[in-house]
Amino acid sequence: MKKGIRYFAVIAAVFLLAGVTSLFADDSGFTSFADETAASPLTWSGSSLVNTRFMTDYDNPENSPALLYPELNIAVSYSGESSDFKGSFTFSGNYDFTDSSAVSSYLSGMIDEAYYRAFLNGFSLEAGLMKIVWGKGDEIFTFDNINAVDYSDFMNGSYLDRKQAEIMLKINIPFAEQGLIEALYTPVFTPDNFPASGYWVQSDYTTLKTQLAIISKTPEEALNPENTNTLKHGQTGLHITNSFGGIDFGAAYEYTFLRVPVVDMRAFLVDPAQQINVTYDRLHLFGIEAATAPLGFNLRAEAAYYLTGDTGGTDPMEHNNKIQYLIGFDRDLPLHNLSVNIQERGEVILKSGEIKANGLSDIEYETDGEYTSNIIAGDIRDTFLNGNLTVKFSGAYSAEDSGYMIKPGFDYTIADDAVVKAAYTMYRGDTDSLFGQFKNNDMLEVIFKYSF
Repeated sequence: MKKGIRYFAVIAAVFLLAGVTSLFADDSGFTSFADETAASPLTWSGSSLVNTRFMTDYDNPENSPALLYPELNIAVSYSGESSDFKGSFTFSGNYDFTDSSAVSSYLSGMIDEAYYRAFLNGFSLEAGLMKIVWGKGDEIFTFDNINAVDYSDFMNGSYLDRKQAEIMLKINIPFAEQGLIEALYTPVFTPDNFPASGYWVQSDYTTLKTQLAIISKTPEEALNPENTNTLKHGQTGLHITNSFGGIDFGAAYEYTFLRVPVVDMRAFLVDPAQQINVTYDRLHLFGIEAATAPLGFNLRAEAAYYLTGDTGGTDPMEHNNKIQYLIGFDRDLPLHNLSVNIQERGEVILKSGEIKANGLSDIEYETDGEYTSNIIAGDIRDTFLNGNLTVKFSGAYSAEDSGYMIKPGFDYTIADDAVVKAAYTMYRGDTDSLFGQFKNNDMLEVIFKYSF
């Protein structure tokens, strides 16, 4: 079934579930999000924006491509006595409807979220197309793995916008004064979305495309991606959070899949008539988190252990176990309205000494022998004109390959809920590095947004 059609079927199922669970609804003491905003049980809001990007041609500035991205966003919510429904939808003008695959992509992307929530006796039940964010990071996380990520524009926009909603069932159980237990199930695993064309194609895919062109093949012909729309690809997760003594803390377990695919070229290298199999490693993911605010600093930290089946690191076609960690802080500075936010996320591949290039290389083999990564990201900002103007400077640095991104810009509230945003982004580094692969994508971005 096409993904877009499947999403519409899920919405219909959500409404059916709403009718069933309402029979068991109880006055549980929960407060619905719509009750606080309007007397009417049905509320809605939205925004309209136009994003214009000028991709810089330094040699011939007048030939710099201008790209337009218009969007209309609508959010609706309905609140009953003991249940809610929430939906958010995005209508974009950037699809070629003569392409059947583009139509399916448009339909699936149009529904940002659509889920039903029932407030039962001591817990709440949510079902539908949902996004979740687990962890204490700010736009950067270590164990938030359930939802797929859209990499077609991943260097821009917010973290939540880049996430793709997943069909899931989720139970929320509050305990103590501030504690919460979240348990979820998704029937399938959705791989991350990597673009096959455009400005944000990653260097690995470009290299593969060039190599296949030698034998007159395209990636679509050569790649054989695993079908992850089966029940054996279901995901489960458990997240527990609480607060004590001024510290917010939590722990999580996810039975999921590693989002970095296994690209198995063994059969293809022997016989180019064979396909390149793309699969995903089953994963046990354990995470912990903490946040506190001493002396005006908002401190946050996370750590995660990725447990695959290759605990010894000897299987060349399965990823090794690894550890990720995150530390960060933000603070208002005693100078005008300045504030600073800095985070560092690191990764260590375990048993890296077993990763060798003998015959067919281990899928994790790196010629430079580097099996760690550290990315530092942050921004500094100030506000003027009674808070209507925000000037900011953002950036990120990859320590191992010395690639970086810098982004100065501003947000200005014109009137009411009309905002204009402008920023200039530069990428630098080696062509196979995280940021350097986009060093030809320097751009001026101007966004006009009106919320209603």
